[in-house]
Amino acid sequence: MGGICPLYNNLPILSASFYYALSLFLCFLFIFALMDKTYRIADFRALERPAVYADNYYFALSPLRDYPALCKGVMVNGLLFLFCLDGEVSLKVNDCPLTIVAGDLLVAPPNTMLDDIRPSSGGSAVLVGYSIDILVRMLTGSGRVMKVIRAFAQKRVINNDERYTYTRVNTFLNILRYRNAANDLYHDELVYHLFAAMLFDVINDLHIPEGSDGAEVDGVSHYRTEHLYKQFLALLNKEDGRVRLVSYYADKLYITPKYLSKITNIYEGRPALDVITSHAVERLKIELRYTDRPMKDIADEFRFESYSSFCKFIKKHLGCTPQQYRQASAKV
Repeated sequence: MGGICPLYNNLPILSASFYYALSLFLCFLFIFALMDKTYRIADFRALERPAVYADNYYFALSPLRDYPALCKGVMVNGLLFLFCLDGEVSLKVNDCPLTIVAGDLLVAPPNTMLDDIRPSSGGSAVLVGYSIDILVRMLTGSGRVMKVIRAFAQKRVINNDERYTYTRVNTFLNILRYRNAANDLYHDELVYHLFAAMLFDVINDLHIPEGSDGAEVDGVSHYRTEHLYKQFLALLNKEDGRVRLVSYYADKLYITPKYLSKITNIYEGRPALDVITSHAVERLKIELRYTDRPMKDIADEFRFESYSSFCKFIKKHLGCTPQQYRQASAKV
């Protein structure tokens, strides 16, 4: 065979290790190409063209055609809403071609690849994103987040009245633009509830039936665990950060502290003590940031054993003294 073509007689025989190395190299090229299109929610704060709004929890971009790099391809470890307000938008969803028209909403669950996004001439599209962390907070538990994401995965496109979609999305964007100043007194709360309202409005369009999925703890049905979880949240809101003992809430629910933590782990992915402490910290932040009440009065209201224990609690969870947190908040 060597006499057929003398040119090939001088070529080395390629080993299996060479082909293995070549395959690894091509694999790395693919991964790097994919990484170039992969974003975290926080990355939208640093786009060359500023977003309508972006922080570590959510973002809103409009019009999408003004972000050509994202139109080439974007994948986010979070939930994405792509609204078509005018005309139509063609794109690929996980490499499958799709076209949505005015009034439509495309829902992209976490790690969905959106490629080659092309609004038509005169078409308008808006991209809104939510981090997993904020979804857990808004939906009060990781179990409900997974339930909603599974429902969205089964119905990627939600059709709605064109005028309604145009009105609600533009109202949402206009309020964000008008209130996009960190020195607004209730800026964080306003932004949170704007994005929450948009999320629940979309979920309402999806019509997820109650009780279609759930959790089970130690053989007890999800109906019982969900009821206990709701009772726990009601107690947490009633005490408003003044009681920070797991045993107190467990006793009120006639269950053990260990069982309560099993329930909170299902719905929030963390033990009961973390949920209770987080709630108390958020309440204390509001008192320190938005009131001028004496520190000792706040410590007494939240039933700390002493002013010293109050200061230690704040230092541990906020990384500074109560006075330093209030002073820093006043400068914002």
